[in-house]
Amino acid sequence: MRDVSERRALEVQLMHQAFHDTLTDLPNRALFQDRVDHALARAAREGTEVAMAMLDLDDFKVVNDTRGHAAGDAMLREVAHRLKTTLRASTTIARLGGDEFAVLIEDLNDKSRISGLTERIMRPFRTPFVVQGDEFSVTASIGVVRGGGSEDALDSAELLRCADLALYAAKERGKGRAELYSDDLHTRDAESRDSPR
Repeated sequence: MRDVSERRALEVQLMHQAFHDTLTDLPNRALFQDRVDHALARAAREGTEVAMAMLDLDDFKVVNDTRGHAAGDAMLREVAHRLKTTLRASTTIARLGGDEFAVLIEDLNDKSRISGLTERIMRPFRTPFVVQGDEFSVTASIGVVRGGGSEDALDSAELLRCADLALYAAKERGKGRAELYSDDLHTRDAESRDSPR
């Protein structure tokens, strides 16, 4: 009996490790994409929408370069903690890698909730982070996209790509800001890839 329970506990632990980021214990990219797929399927059935936000810490490299990776890791753990305590429990927060995080909000039926979402995501960055006894003021750039609501809506991979384009636009326009995805961002991205370097 003990052998079976130990094996079961190990299986649960390995499953958790496969779908969670080891540094922050947030869902990783694979689990986030799975949750987005389920959210989109539910949104198509119920006629609701979802919102996805991707955020990237501005100038995070400065912390790693001046204080080392241990300090950078401590900051990333604190970012994860602040996001978890600021956003609703029903919101999925993931670390996609490096200093990039993603947020999924479901059952979106009011456009004003998007501005509320970006406001809540920005809130943790208004207070400086204390790393190795020194304060660092860090901002985040955010790209947001809406999706769902119909059978032919964008899939999770396309939503991630659109959120990434909006994030890139936010960084281009001055950092520390949020940008909502629009089709012209997709057009500009295609034109920049087609133009000679």
